[in-house]
Amino acid sequence: ETGELIARELGSLNGTLVKHVLELFQNQRVNNPVAVSEAAGLLKHQNRYIASQAAKYLESLENIDAKTKKELEKFRNKR
Repeated sequence: ETGELIARELGSLNGTLVKHVLELFQNQRVNNPVAVSEAAGLLKHQNRYIASQAAKYLESLENIDAKTKKELEKFRNKR
């Protein structure tokens, strides 16, 4: 699936592109395990803007797995 291919590249994109891709995912309600996993990985990104965009996307999802919820909680507590 195209969404999964794009999701796998999130870590190599700049902040603006990450923002646009994650906004697209959010608008299209992309909630597949690959997209969620890749976005969760961005929560630890050295660029705070990218990490924040990932958090915004993950927070928009209704049902995320326990591991991702835990990572999101860690990120929120760092703020």
